[in-house]
Amino acid sequence: ERDIITERDADTPCKRLYLVLEAGYLSDDPLPAETSFMALANEIMGAAPSAAPLIAEIFDCVLRGDYYQALKRARRLLAFEAELLRRAK
Repeated sequence: ERDIITERDADTPCKRLYLVLEAGYLSDDPLPAETSFMALANEIMGAAPSAAPLIAEIFDCVLRGDYYQALKRARRLLAFEAELLRRAK
């Protein structure tokens, strides 16, 4: 439960991406989640190109249909985003 992000808590681009991965993990048809993932991933990489290697790891998992591993790797992306936001203040 501590790894779950609710829609209300998804207040940053990376948290929204994590939420999409949760939806893909829980869905019988992850295709809509994959489409949303691509849009959000492109948005994040546009704003923070240095996030690309982390997103590539997550995308690799999504391509394999391994949403559990994608979520695990997305936790690193959340930490990366938190650090970027901390530095921006």
